[in-house]
Amino acid sequence: MRRISVAVTSLLGLGLLAALFFVFSSANAFAAVCENKNAKDIAEAEVSLQKYGPDHEDSIYCLLTIACKYEQKNDHAQYLAYVDKALGLYSRVKIADEMNLMYIETAFPPHLENEIKLAEKTGRFDDAAKRIDRYIEVTEKKTELEPIILAEAYGLRAKLYMAKNEPDKATAAYEEQLKHLEKAKGPDSKEVLSLLGAIAKAHRDRKEWAKALGAYERVLKIQEKTLGPEHADLAPTLFRIGQAYKEMKQYDKALAAYERQR
Repeated sequence: MRRISVAVTSLLGLGLLAALFFVFSSANAFAAVCENKNAKDIAEAEVSLQKYGPDHEDSIYCLLTIACKYEQKNDHAQYLAYVDKALGLYSRVKIADEMNLMYIETAFPPHLENEIKLAEKTGRFDDAAKRIDRYIEVTEKKTELEPIILAEAYGLRAKLYMAKNEPDKATAAYEEQLKHLEKAKGPDSKEVLSLLGAIAKAHRDRKEWAKALGAYERVLKIQEKTLGPEHADLAPTLFRIGQAYKEMKQYDKALAAYERQR
């Protein structure tokens, strides 16, 4: 029986080793396939780039496609180099094709958000700030773009400064974002409401109670207009307003806000 048990154990051990070998071999094979596909996609995009030329709007798509492939390869230097090339071309050409316009409106922000994440790991916030500032500068001149794109661009700047732990600069960027968002979505939109809440929280976290109060009162005004003055969803805002007044030692106003919350 003991010999049988040893034999079974040995067989199980060999089976486990075989399974592990298969898993590792499959993983390596899959990685090789992905690597080959990335190389092929880059080569095809480079051919298209040559076809369109350096100053054609379609080349922006080609450059960002190549950037994506280098990102998948974890080649951050090449990835950012191609994002820079795409930004440079974006600054030089007027986007006439509607499909290209729709693509470009959504293409750059994810790349710049990726750079913010990279900056959090590497500490290279200045490089990320330069690219985002350049993107904003170019976008401000692009009259063919929807206003919401500029609002999102300032939102990227705010995210960068929050990641960099510079809340004053982040709040200034949020205010710029708010200005363009109100233009794009309307002053009483849910997007504006959400951003005002973020601005208020940024001030509250730094104990800037007067500024936080101003933002929360703007939130309350929109909520009263869109939901009605007695709606239950006003309660959290009224609580924050009461808290701000309490911290400012204006206890009568704090009490009035708390009572209305009930």
